[in-house]
Amino acid sequence: MAPSSIHVVFPFITLAGLYAVSNLMINSGHAQLFTDKRASAAPLLPDNKTPLLKVYTGVPPLDSYLANLQFSIIPTVDGSYQALSLLGWHWMGLLIAVFTVMLVESLGTRRARDLIPFALWGLAIQYAGYFIIMPMYCYVSLLSQQIRSNSRLPTMTAIHALPASVLIGLAIPSVIMCLPSSYLPGQSRQVAVAVWQNFPAWMALVQVVVMSLVGAISARKSEERTTEDGELSRNTSALRRLYKATALVSALIHVLGLIPIVSAAIGKLEPTQDSPHAQLRPADFFLPQRWDNETQISGMTEGAFNFLRYDYYIGTAAAFAWVVFLQPSMRVKEDYWSIGREVSWNITLTCLFGPGFTIVSLMERRLQ
Repeated sequence: MAPSSIHVVFPFITLAGLYAVSNLMINSGHAQLFTDKRASAAPLLPDNKTPLLKVYTGVPPLDSYLANLQFSIIPTVDGSYQALSLLGWHWMGLLIAVFTVMLVESLGTRRARDLIPFALWGLAIQYAGYFIIMPMYCYVSLLSQQIRSNSRLPTMTAIHALPASVLIGLAIPSVIMCLPSSYLPGQSRQVAVAVWQNFPAWMALVQVVVMSLVGAISARKSEERTTEDGELSRNTSALRRLYKATALVSALIHVLGLIPIVSAAIGKLEPTQDSPHAQLRPADFFLPQRWDNETQISGMTEGAFNFLRYDYYIGTAAAFAWVVFLQPSMRVKEDYWSIGREVSWNITLTCLFGPGFTIVSLMERRLQ
């Protein structure tokens, strides 16, 4: 069974996250600035020239949310704010890793209908916030199942379909919304952002379709029967390859994203307080404004930069705790020295290759 400490860890992360983010929004002036922007008769995006698109689906509450979303996502993907765009790049490496792991977990039951909870949890993360929903997802996941054994791996068909789900459902919509303005004008980009916002649903849909196609092709190709042990071995090998490929992609994104930060740190970009490279210095890039600091932000873009870092750190802390609790070693008592050494090693891996790499690597370790 899951350790009793989960009843403390995940509620604490959720409550601490809510406290920090709500105080940040109020004390920095972000909440008031956002309210003023939306109250305008003709609200503009943070570039102060592109009109805010207000209708996307025809459902007023959903349209209102998608319009509000544009204030954070548009400056992240349009390249107008260098540090925020770089943060978006790091977010991409994390999302690929986290949603791949979540999708694999949902496929372990071998019931297609369990892709519905995956899509719903994913949409909740997108609409309510990674920092709020990820701790809840991890907590419910640990409560609802014992630590999974290898006998409950996804089918080979599901494993083979998963890369297409990530590529078509997540990667392609992400690339489209980041296209240059010459290809994607202001309001078209807002529509692309609204489409991207629902990527967990697209991933689940693509997974179902591709599983059906791959399953039909495999059935025609052969009716070869394998033993249960043989199937388990093949599925384990295929899943390990998938995890390794995902970890590699996530690490590559992280390492490439470190290049401008390291360049700024060693003076290659010659950052000054007024230059566009100033916020690429490690301390400025990685450390957001404290939640109790009453320094007022200069605009919506700076507010988005602060919020998205809190969102990233808090949600990822929950994801780390989740994969640690899923480790088979958590079922046996280890000395504090071993635990401390393991934590230090994972922190080092995270700094070098990113949190997505470490999360996926820990999930792969369960298969050994």
